Amino acid sequence: MKRAEYIVGASYLHINGHFIRTIEEIDGDNIYWRDQSGPGRCSRETFSRQISHRMIAEELGAQESAQKPAASAELDVRATNQILECFLALQNQVQSWSDNLEQTATIRADELTPAQRETVSHAVEACRCLCRHLQELQPDLTK
Repeated sequence: MKRAEYIVGASYLHINGHFIRTIEEIDGDNIYWRDQSGPGRCSRETFSRQISHRMIAEELGAQESAQKPAASAELDVRATNQILECFLALQNQVQSWSDNLEQTATIRADELTPAQRETVSHAVEACRCLCRHLQELQPDLTK
């Protein structure tokens, strides 16, 4: 491509066909660009060797659409794993609360008033109930 043909804001397809480089700035012989991997800089000569052609709007839309499902699937897997990890941490925390409440109530039973024992008993039962519900939901998260 000729020197005058590079345009700031224009997108160019890398020769490997996997990257779309958009020129962010041209400073003398240096071209500053950004693609899916992040920003970069190279000389005009290097840039011209690395790109196959300038992409027009229709090509750019088709290329980005083709790349989005793979990126979206990768994000979905990461998001699902993070949700499952947080879910399991919550489940473990609730179980720990239930166990601690029960142990404390047993150890300190003679120090608690009947109303306090009833409150602790209700709290333990609420934690157990929540644990049961979380266990019921877990299979749905791992599908």
